[in-house]
Amino acid sequence: MSTQEARWTVGGGPSGSGLARRVPSQQEVIVFKHHCTVCDRTQLIFPSQVRSLVNTAAGIEVTIECWCGAEQQFVTGRRVAESARRASAVAA
Repeated sequence: MSTQEARWTVGGGPSGSGLARRVPSQQEVIVFKHHCTVCDRTQLIFPSQVRSLVNTAAGIEVTIECWCGAEQQFVTGRRVAESARRASAVAA
């Protein structure tokens, strides 16, 4: 899956640059790294860009809005990770 969860801190720093960086703090925000199939860019997706989360038998279906405005969907969760592990074990 091209989407990964990461913890980032937004803002702060002596320069007040507002850049996202991987440093634990009280201003921690969860973002997703996602590759958009419309604009062909990999970008950080913030919680405000999540449009829906739906639990299904296959996993959690996530719908987001990319920075380019395109709606994107992907499936994530434990079931997806377990399926990927089983598939790689069979291939090996």
